[in-house]
Amino acid sequence: MFDETTDVSCIEQLSLTLRYVINNEVYEDFVCFVDAYRSIRSTDISGFGEIKLTGQALGHIVLDILTKDLALDLKCCVGVATDGCAVMMSEDYGAVTTVKKECSIAVYCPCFNHALNNSLAQTSKIVPIRNTIGTLKEIIAFFNASAKRHLVLENISAKQLTGLCQTRWIEIQDGVLQFKSALPKVIEALTVISKWADRNSSSKASILLAALSDSDFIISLLSTTDILKLMLPVSRLLKSTSLDLVSASSAIEGIKEIFQEKRTMCASEFHTIFLNASSLAEEIGCDIKMPRIAKTQIHRDNYPATDAE
Repeated sequence: MFDETTDVSCIEQLSLTLRYVINNEVYEDFVCFVDAYRSIRSTDISGFGEIKLTGQALGHIVLDILTKDLALDLKCCVGVATDGCAVMMSEDYGAVTTVKKECSIAVYCPCFNHALNNSLAQTSKIVPIRNTIGTLKEIIAFFNASAKRHLVLENISAKQLTGLCQTRWIEIQDGVLQFKSALPKVIEALTVISKWADRNSSSKASILLAALSDSDFIISLLSTTDILKLMLPVSRLLKSTSLDLVSASSAIEGIKEIFQEKRTMCASEFHTIFLNASSLAEEIGCDIKMPRIAKTQIHRDNYPATDAE
């Protein structure tokens, strides 16, 4: 199993993990990180001296690690797992195709966890929920983009805001639950920044404060956390290396029964969420308001106002 990405130090890291069987027991171990650009074969460099991390180049890096560094017999490789991006999956020049040319009996297995993460991240069709997640990402990026802003939040709250990664569902769950608990401190930090002389920071902070005080945002945040707090233990269980199919199926069926019960008792469930949202709104200094059905009257004139006689 391998993947590549650019880290915070701008190094193109390729990670390699091996899954193997010894004495009928399955093991899964991380092998190494390698700098992909420094590990590329000279034959994969173009005639103009340009280094490109093509699928073939990535496949050759993996093969070199397996044969030269680990001295493994490629004939014993029975499977290859990556994500579904084009550089990995291309039938002609993909990394998987390059590896399978040397590992003749290997079967390609896509990363189902990666696909599941992407699917779960895109499941909600409810606009306020999608907008809420987008607002959270903007606020986290706002603080992380500036050391000065981040220091304000750090001085007010000891908790760090976790980024919401699109391909890591557990990270999204942790990030949303963490943000909900830190919301009063986040609003306090944004209030401080909104009074700065720096126009860019102060104006952006004011816009984010208005978004956080919106009733739709508060109710959507509480609704999301109500679901995620149930799913988080199951998501962590599904990532464990010792999990078997029976336990996984049992965990999934259990969470499905809970969600079905919530749908059956939707009125009482939302009543609880609304009460919690009202308490949170009071804590941060705003009110839960009924949204307008129509922004302006277009079918009749306003009733004329006259002085009282």
